[in-house]
Amino acid sequence: QLAGRQEGDFLDEVAAQLPLQVICTMANIPREDWHRVMEWADAAIAFAAHEPGVDTAPLVEKLTEMGMYAFNLIQQIRQQEPDESVMSKVVHAEIPGENGAPRKLDDLEVIRFFNLLMTGGSETTRNAMAYGYYMLLKNPDQYAVLESDPEKYIDDAIEEILRWTSPVHFNRRTAGQDFECQGQHIHRGDKVTIWYPSANRDEEVFENPYVFDIFRQKNPHIAFGHGIHHCLGAALARMELRALFLGLIERMRGKLVEPVSDIRFIRSNRHQGVAEMKIRITTRAGV
Repeated sequence: QLAGRQEGDFLDEVAAQLPLQVICTMANIPREDWHRVMEWADAAIAFAAHEPGVDTAPLVEKLTEMGMYAFNLIQQIRQQEPDESVMSKVVHAEIPGENGAPRKLDDLEVIRFFNLLMTGGSETTRNAMAYGYYMLLKNPDQYAVLESDPEKYIDDAIEEILRWTSPVHFNRRTAGQDFECQGQHIHRGDKVTIWYPSANRDEEVFENPYVFDIFRQKNPHIAFGHGIHHCLGAALARMELRALFLGLIERMRGKLVEPVSDIRFIRSNRHQGVAEMKIRITTRAGV
């Protein structure tokens, strides 16, 4: 979409498109409805991060529309033979019910899954893409090395992008037992929050944690969470990041790409949401 143009918003015109297209394809959402999924995902994040005093009625209307769309989709899928799409597998799946007897997920459970899939499958990855590309552009020496041998450096670059961007800021958990953490006594049943950007900048774990370094050798970040709560889409997100950046490197050879201004974020302590990331594309001198 940026071909032949000198300026554009990388977030909306590039980063937002790939995850949206992938997740909609996996869920077998008709192509003519893809733009609606984008609107719903945006509304979900905007509702969670709205400014005090903002009228949220339009956002609630969008989220209600999303739920009704999911309900109608579920009814259609229930009447069809199972196929390989994610939504078909979830709708037709059986889980242990009362007394261990198998049961299917009810409509509300599948609607909640649909909402999570569409929002989580498009929003977080696009933020990592936009913020990650911004950091590469702000570190041209590192970008030059990556460009010189993409296959050699791309995987480490992606892990550093994930560590640095930490697309989800925190999740709340319930302590399952009494324990002590850094002198703080946590009791069974206490509600605690896990802050991923903080963990991903732990000075006891990462060398120079406040430096963006795609050549980092030790990078045990937890951008995707941990344990039973590890992100189900982690492998897909890595695949999308890899495809996008390898494609960008090839398409932008011989061009100078620069941020037009500082990256702008949404107001949220829940997500590292990017609001805008404008870039300028020019031909490199001597090319």
